[in-house]
Amino acid sequence: RVREAEPDMVVVTGDVADGRLEGRGREIAMFRRIRPRYGVYAVTGNHDYYDDIDRALDFMRRAGMRVLSTEAVCAGGIVVVGVDLREDKWGLSRSETVIVNTRSRFRDKFMLLLRPRPVVEIGTQGMFDLQLSGHTHGGQLFPLLSSRLFFRGHSRGFKKLQKGSMLYTSNGAGYVGPPVRLMAPPEIVVIDLVRR
Repeated sequence: RVREAEPDMVVVTGDVADGRLEGRGREIAMFRRIRPRYGVYAVTGNHDYYDDIDRALDFMRRAGMRVLSTEAVCAGGIVVVGVDLREDKWGLSRSETVIVNTRSRFRDKFMLLLRPRPVVEIGTQGMFDLQLSGHTHGGQLFPLLSSRLFFRGHSRGFKKLQKGSMLYTSNGAGYVGPPVRLMAPPEIVVIDLVRR
């Protein structure tokens, strides 16, 4: 489905791995068949840490993803900033710093922020154009185990934020735990960026 959309860029907002990654050559080959013109960028989510973060990072890289860890890259005329969960060890100020510094270096470029959790720091609103997040799984087992109720941050879907920033929180394409989704269908989000 991703290939059918013919994207210029693909981004992954974490939770690629959930469990052991041995014998996943088929999945790596599947990801490698996705070859957008401007690349595949990813950040790590909490599930990537559950078993072995080093193996998860190796899997992601072998699958053709450039993993961003509190850093920015230019691709396709926009700036992609990746803030992963390791920022939590530093508090929110480290990610705020990378966002503010990146904006000062690239004032006129569209800034796409990849952050696993749909949390928006007050000091960053207006500094990025669009934040893409996941983490909540859309409340996969609503109302039994709804991540929409228990996780801090914004719920699924599109939100306009203060100072011109925007946020989209995806349900994700897979699932966590049992292969069941109630009122939270999986999704592959396609976003068209159009110059004004």
